[in-house]
Amino acid sequence: MDGEEVDSELKDFVEKHLLDGSQAVYDEVIKVIKLWKDNPPEPEVQHRVLRTTITTLEEGVEILELRKWREISDILAKILHSDTSAHRDVAKKFLDHFTAEVNCLFELQGHTQVHSVALSPDGKRLVSGEDAVWTWDAETGAQVGPPLTGHTAPLSSVTISPDGFYAVSGSYDKTIRRWHLMLGKQVGPTFFGHSDWVHCVSFSPDGKHIISGSTDKTVRIWDYHTAVEVVYSPLVGHTGTVYTVVTSPDGKHIISGSKDQTLRIWNAKTGAPVGEPLRGHTDPVYSIKVSPDGKRIVSGFGDKTIRVWDTETGVQMGEPLRGHTDSVEAVAISPDGKHIVSGSTDNTIRVWDIETGDQVGEPLRGHTQWVTSVTISPDGKRIVSGAWDTFIRIWSAEGTLF
Repeated sequence: MDGEEVDSELKDFVEKHLLDGSQAVYDEVIKVIKLWKDNPPEPEVQHRVLRTTITTLEEGVEILELRKWREISDILAKILHSDTSAHRDVAKKFLDHFTAEVNCLFELQGHTQVHSVALSPDGKRLVSGEDAVWTWDAETGAQVGPPLTGHTAPLSSVTISPDGFYAVSGSYDKTIRRWHLMLGKQVGPTFFGHSDWVHCVSFSPDGKHIISGSTDKTVRIWDYHTAVEVVYSPLVGHTGTVYTVVTSPDGKHIISGSKDQTLRIWNAKTGAPVGEPLRGHTDPVYSIKVSPDGKRIVSGFGDKTIRVWDTETGVQMGEPLRGHTDSVEAVAISPDGKHIVSGSTDNTIRVWDIETGDQVGEPLRGHTQWVTSVTISPDGKRIVSGAWDTFIRIWSAEGTLF
């Protein structure tokens, strides 16, 4: 059967089932794809079927009841690995936009973009940032109270205090603010000091200090209660925007990552640099996490890779982790320290074995725009992701992290 005959049959097929609505067309296409398992047609025929379905249904995809990604991903494996880029692209688009991920437990809606997500230490409360701080019940997916407003520009980063009672947010308005989650309001003074956008905020393990990084290329350490910098001078050394900051589990060191393609380690008490910058990437450092035992630093970069570093020596451990097809915007480490979770502008979330560097299972698919933030529940059973597609997703980590 040549291409014109295939297209004619497809047109008749679509017109026949479209009378019963878009869902009927979609359901029939899924049935056809499942038949390919035992009797697969040529890749060009598969390509035409998927392309025609996308063209016909893409404007109304949000109203469809989608089938699970894993029901057909194996069947489409051949075309996904085709030598023809058009075949690969249409199969990937169909899977990304016309299937649902089986592991997704909740889709939290309300944002127009999600810039950052954070979980409370007990895993029961979730906060997210965009133009305000949003609070959610992490066990049910329900929004808790109205958004917390006060910033005069979008938020870049949110985090929750070690006691779980407070959230802290950093914003493009150059300030940092503290919020009481039970009272639903800002408490304490606003943190002023950065001369440009605040890109990242994090807590020290004891909850006494807030660490921030900015487009002004500095890292600052603040007294949590007074909003006063505890180190007289900002931590200076990066030559580009500081996108990410974390503190080591013992509270002795701060690690920062920057647009200048380096990670730097600082003495948390004095602000002095420790050793030389960690180098190896060819693009900005967007996210850093430290393993629970403090022995490893994990970083995500604009060069599509994840790298693992020895905290004591600053030496990269093994080869970069490769698999994402675009920038790695976010990384997280499981509570047992055995796995890395990453989120990317390729719209996927991936899980990695931290010892071997191997990817664990298939990517978590469902987001249709950049994944900007990921975190893991304290029990390791759930993964939370935020993306520019307006959704926060809570995923079961069964089969990947435990």
